[in-house]
Amino acid sequence: MQNRLWIARNRAGYSQKWVRHLLGKRSLASISEYERGHKLPPLPVALKLELIYQTTLAELFPNLHASVTQEIVKAKKGLLSVELRDAEVQEMRRAKAQLNPALIAQTGNNSFFSRRTFSNTAASGWTPMWVSII
Repeated sequence: MQNRLWIARNRAGYSQKWVRHLLGKRSLASISEYERGHKLPPLPVALKLELIYQTTLAELFPNLHASVTQEIVKAKKGLLSVELRDAEVQEMRRAKAQLNPALIAQTGNNSFFSRRTFSNTAASGWTPMWVSII
């Protein structure tokens, strides 16, 4: 993962040894791996780097920030479509409640969306009945 840790360290004028000391690390290898993007630092280390370099995490890790931003935008759009769908369903239910008395008077059944089906009773054989779809 590409980052700007090396640039930030050079701008601050720090050596890898100094950053290693500030982070409490034992070896320079982890600092080098972070800077080359071979390894993503854990959140506590990333927050320490933000403080050491006085640079936001978004500036230190611009590609990661951009991808996370895109994920959130997609998730919000998905939630928005779910909210819109739920609002449409609620509107249909309100319309059903308003229209239902008129349909009962016209059709004689209590269902807004219904279909005719048949029921087998022992006494009368197959008889028609109305079944609600919703």
